[in-house]
Amino acid sequence: MGEDKQNKPQPLFGDNDIRHSVETVNERWEREKSRRKRLATKIVLPVALVLVCTWLITAKIFEYFPFQRVFEMPPMPEEIEGKSDNAKAEPVEKMGNSEAKIQFTVVYPDKEGKLPEKILAIFHEATDTNPSQLYAEIWDEAHAPQWLKDALAPGAKFGVGVNGTPVFDTIDNEGKLINLINDYYSTIYKDDKLVINPATYGLKQPTEEELRQRSERRIEREKEENLTLPSLKFER
Repeated sequence: MGEDKQNKPQPLFGDNDIRHSVETVNERWEREKSRRKRLATKIVLPVALVLVCTWLITAKIFEYFPFQRVFEMPPMPEEIEGKSDNAKAEPVEKMGNSEAKIQFTVVYPDKEGKLPEKILAIFHEATDTNPSQLYAEIWDEAHAPQWLKDALAPGAKFGVGVNGTPVFDTIDNEGKLINLINDYYSTIYKDDKLVINPATYGLKQPTEEELRQRSERRIEREKEENLTLPSLKFER
């Protein structure tokens, strides 16, 4: 029996050696995990942060996710018109040549309801007899452009603008309006003819002396430097 025990093979590693080896492996694995975590903190995270920042900056510049533009359908014409009354505003009446060198724009207050008949007749006569040289638009106050409303003096029955600029001199009767039309015509077209004859409207017929003086005034105006319209000062 003693000989059998002596001849029995002995294991190369004892139980204690095996447990020691497993513990060593586990310890080394824990140290490796700690090392990898430190490595990720020091290298991987900064690199990832740089990449994310670069991507966001590029996306902002070239407008892709998450900064892409949201496509919106352009508004329909009727929607644009609905936002502004002036977008669809039209004059009450147009007459003459819309490309004429002299363009009159007339506005009447809403409380009047319409332009005085004699004033309307004057513009009809002027544009009918000179259809290529003159143009006129009639506006009601509610739809007139703001610059034209400025030409409407308090209490006036109508206001006048010439070539896009209001005439601030009070044009409150037929005689002054006729003089205004005749003076602008003679200045622009260098023609002393009467576009509107005051006598047609029951006003005084100009004498030959008055017509001569009118012609002289036109010639003097032509000599003035930096002549601009409608800032001319016409004598009434």
